[in-house]
Amino acid sequence: MNFGSDFQDIVSPFVSKDVKKRVLMLSIVDKPLSVIVCVVAPKVLEENAAHLIYECFLFAWPVLKKTIQLEYECTLKQKCQQLLRVARRLFTQVASLETLLQIAMEQAKLLTKAEYCSVMLVDLDRMELVKSSRQTLTDDPVPENRFPMHIGIAGQVIRTGNLINCKNAKEHPAYNPVIDSSPGVDCKAILCFPIREQTGIIGVGQLINKVGDPYFDAMDEEMALAFSIYCGVCIMHSVIYQKIQEAHIRNALANELVMYHMKVGDSEVSRVLECTASHNHPHFTSLHFNIRALPLRELPCYVLKMFSDLGFDKKFNIKPNKLARFILHVKKGYRDVPYHSWLHAFNVAQWTYAAITNYKLVSQGYYTDLQALMYLIAGLVHDMDHRGTTNSFQIQGQTTLAALYSSEGSVMERHHLAQAMCVLNTEGCDILEALPRRDYDRALMLLRDYILATDLANYFKYVLKTHSSF
Repeated sequence: MNFGSDFQDIVSPFVSKDVKKRVLMLSIVDKPLSVIVCVVAPKVLEENAAHLIYECFLFAWPVLKKTIQLEYECTLKQKCQQLLRVARRLFTQVASLETLLQIAMEQAKLLTKAEYCSVMLVDLDRMELVKSSRQTLTDDPVPENRFPMHIGIAGQVIRTGNLINCKNAKEHPAYNPVIDSSPGVDCKAILCFPIREQTGIIGVGQLINKVGDPYFDAMDEEMALAFSIYCGVCIMHSVIYQKIQEAHIRNALANELVMYHMKVGDSEVSRVLECTASHNHPHFTSLHFNIRALPLRELPCYVLKMFSDLGFDKKFNIKPNKLARFILHVKKGYRDVPYHSWLHAFNVAQWTYAAITNYKLVSQGYYTDLQALMYLIAGLVHDMDHRGTTNSFQIQGQTTLAALYSSEGSVMERHHLAQAMCVLNTEGCDILEALPRRDYDRALMLLRDYILATDLANYFKYVLKTHSSF
């Protein structure tokens, strides 16, 4: 009788090629596993040998079965711990997809003791599999290889979604050395598995030739499938992370472009600081002051006067050139809309200045100096980049601003706050730079509260609630 190569490898130490010997094979059937007992050249008759073996295994089999199960559990525990270490390492590399794939291949080889590993990602736009040739962590550029998505064992795994474990890869009908092997690698055994995420298969992994064994076993299949889950999650996180990074860069470029067009020249700052007009309108501190009594070109100068009269420039060490540049930036940040324009901003700022002055909000202890400063700044910036529409219009129109801020409420007010923060963070406009860290954080919180309080929809709700309580 001709036996398979696996069996011949097992009995070869006990059987000589030149001497024929009897071989007795008996099956011990049980759940969840069974074994085959092989006896070479028994010295008793086959019937007696079989009886002796069965009698022996009545006592030996329970111990052997528990030993096998214990060995399996120990191996499983070791593999799970190894898999967790792999997952932890993968999750730390989502910032770079290329590095992630290199580490994924390296770790997959360690998990299954494979000679070679490759990971191919699906490019649905071109219906191709993209394979990286890099096997080690190096900085040298390596061109990617692209293959049709339907060819080879990898293509069959993509089509069916099922793992394929070939003991002899070259005999598999779908085998294609172009995609299922690698230069310098003699592909004997191959374990090919799908890499999934929620939307479906995003790639395929290939393990070629197990070191020390002729083929990959069931434990390797389990480890490959478990690994593919972590790998799929990490790949998608990496792709999303890169998209976020790209969006952040585009946003930064857009902000840079906006700030460039809002850029305030040194000559404009000098005109404000060196203005020779008196800026002493007799009714400027009135709560009922009409701002149309002032020349438009002098409005930035009057904002400087507000800060100076209240002593904020000295109390908070605000440099005149930074304050002037900040004011001019804010002015450019207002659109030419019918109401919420630069004139409206100046009007509100003048009223806050008059309120602080007439009601003695600081000297009477109603406001601290920091609260009063941010009250004045909020009056100036509270409607920056207003589009002349309401929050309801933004939400119902499903605009970009609504997509950004609707979940938090007060869509336009949050946008005004973001624009104000952008100006405050612009070089040369950072008028709060001299504040200690704690006061700086407090100042930004005050600015947020003041601007969000200008949402009239919320204001009227609070008014009705207050009136109903009396």
